[in-house]
Amino acid sequence: MLQARTEWRWLLSAGLVMGSIAGIEMYSRGSVPARSHQLSSFPMAIGPWSGRELPIEERVQDVLKASDLLNRVYIDPAAGNWIGMFVAYYDSQRRGGAIHSPKNCLPGAGWNIVEGSIVPVTLAGRPEPAAVNQVMIQNGLNRQLVLYWYQSQGRIVASEYTAKICLLWDAATKNRTDGAIVRIVVPVVEGNEEAALQQAKDFLGRAYPELQELIPS
Repeated sequence: MLQARTEWRWLLSAGLVMGSIAGIEMYSRGSVPARSHQLSSFPMAIGPWSGRELPIEERVQDVLKASDLLNRVYIDPAAGNWIGMFVAYYDSQRRGGAIHSPKNCLPGAGWNIVEGSIVPVTLAGRPEPAAVNQVMIQNGLNRQLVLYWYQSQGRIVASEYTAKICLLWDAATKNRTDGAIVRIVVPVVEGNEEAALQQAKDFLGRAYPELQELIPS
């Protein structure tokens, strides 16, 4: 039954992506916003966390077709914990370049999605908490908490379907199809999911002001 739901979700997502691309081809010439800095300029030090680059295999880059990528692990030596941060930015989502949903990618990497919900996260510089996806994943005895969202033109959106609708609207009204997906991963230690969530929120509270400067509004 779970496999059937996963296949159905994959087909629905694939159909939505194809429909979005077709709509974008109709309504947009693909204007690309200017960026003064690449994601590589994101700070390596965030509060007590120190970052380290994680390589992305060429075959994965070929699948993502992103304009810019960030893939790091941030470590707090004193606390002995780590946080994974992944950002894929697209200056244009035309001609095959489109954001991939973690709900499709994570099972392919060997992780099972145990549960998911939408949670509010307070981010500096935003007047109200942002609604983001919270997903619990598991591989054997290892559990990780994932927070992710879609970001474009100053918006933070949890739903991939809403993100596609916004994409079509921006293509038609602004001639822009740029956007990004932001993903934070935290290990769940001794089953303490609340501690993992708080750690992710603390990190984002410090990291987001730096990140928003690298994704065009």
